[in-house]
Amino acid sequence: MTKHIFRVPVDSQHFKDTIEVGKPITELLPFLPAEEQLKKIAKDGRVRYWGSLPGESNKRTFKLLSEGDELLCYRSGKYVALATIAFSLINPALARYSWGETKNKTTWELIYFFREVTLFTADITVINKAIGYKNAPVMGFSVLSVFLGLNTWAKSSSALGPFAVELLKMFLNICAS
Repeated sequence: MTKHIFRVPVDSQHFKDTIEVGKPITELLPFLPAEEQLKKIAKDGRVRYWGSLPGESNKRTFKLLSEGDELLCYRSGKYVALATIAFSLINPALARYSWGETKNKTTWELIYFFREVTLFTADITVINKAIGYKNAPVMGFSVLSVFLGLNTWAKSSSALGPFAVELLKMFLNICAS
């Protein structure tokens, strides 16, 4: 199974509430009664998750998500977390509870839950250079189109494909230390 690496911008308060700290399982049960599924991914009784607005581009990206994929969280010129996807679902009620609504009454209902979250801080220029991206802010929920490579040499190496996610994780761990 091919893994994907996704990127998403995050704000400070909601990031803290639903990714850094997470929500207690008991708080989520009224919106998501899959208690056993939540227990499998909970750390210290807390579940970590994020959501995206249901625009056309985000819906296409959301359909690509699968268990084991990785998500890079971006804020203010820095990547701040790497999360491993456990499962995803569409849940407007949980999204409204967690993050509220936009002025147009839409909410971040394309929700992805994490089994692991690694918090770190790495300047966007360092990571973007390694994955072959221009130095520009992350403007929305997206999948990395250069998944097969860490820099130019990696993009041309067909043997690297299965190991690209692990190499990125190792690279991010080095950047975080």
